[in-house]
Amino acid sequence: MSNKILTVSVAAYNVEKYIQQNIESMIIPEIMDLLEVFIVDDGGTDQTAEIAKKYEEQYPETFHVVHKENGGYGTTVNYSMAHATGKYFKLLDGDDWFDANHLKYLIKALRTSDADVVFTHYAYGCDEKNLRLIKRHHMHNGYECLMKDFVPRKPVGMWCITFKTELLRRTNLILPSHSLYTDQLYAIVPFSAAKKALFIDLPVYCYRVGRDGQSMSVESRIRHKDEMLRICRKTYEFCETQRNSENYRYILGRVARFHVIAIQTYLLLPLSDHNRRTIKRYDQKIRREFPDIYRGAARCQKMGIFVSMMRKTNYMAYWLLKIYPALSGKNNK
Repeated sequence: MSNKILTVSVAAYNVEKYIQQNIESMIIPEIMDLLEVFIVDDGGTDQTAEIAKKYEEQYPETFHVVHKENGGYGTTVNYSMAHATGKYFKLLDGDDWFDANHLKYLIKALRTSDADVVFTHYAYGCDEKNLRLIKRHHMHNGYECLMKDFVPRKPVGMWCITFKTELLRRTNLILPSHSLYTDQLYAIVPFSAAKKALFIDLPVYCYRVGRDGQSMSVESRIRHKDEMLRICRKTYEFCETQRNSENYRYILGRVARFHVIAIQTYLLLPLSDHNRRTIKRYDQKIRREFPDIYRGAARCQKMGIFVSMMRKTNYMAYWLLKIYPALSGKNNK
């Protein structure tokens, strides 16, 4: 049997400027034997793979560099899930990094844990010196509960999640190829089978912001709007299958928040009556087909209030964007 406690999947597409920091955040002598890292170069054209291979040569029992044809973010995760030998599994984008001390703490906790999912916090910023802590739960270190009893204050993304590898395989999770936003499926589908949750009150993941081409930048969200809507649709349909799940409340809240993000993406488009009507048609379509998600979107913090206001005014509140452009999400990270 493998002695690996944690498998990390690094999506490394053209990140030569950042991959060194990414890898070195995991070079921690006390845990190297317990860590397995797949650095998946998804058909990149820069020196990312060459840089990573130098670390693979130095630490062959920990780092494994994979170069494959471009298939999109989801296929890098699929590869790592299929080959993982670690007890737990975590994602790390190639331009991001881990807090080394907190990663060490996480692995120590995972050695004795039997939880299906472990929740941590994350930090974001342009570099190590400018990080802001983001908390996605309010539990103390080591707190455990049944997943069905966890009601997050804010949506929990992949940055904060560590899954038991066996759980991922039991749910037969396979992410779509050639599409952005597949991390949304990753952060939703496995909860259909999760029973026990463990909470760690530390930020493990460090998320870099401000890099050109990031999927959540305004330009990228507009350009890849149709991809987002396709993934949204998959989450809506999955949520509908989970009505009898004991974790339905958690899954519904997460999917409803994604619906709000879809609406917010429409709000990034130029202000026009045509786009107002487009938002109305999209939102009303969800009301007919997925009423729970429609209602759940109105309960989301902050943005849910604006969504409710639009609905109550026949979406005429849309024009408030002229006065409060931040409602569109253009000032969001």
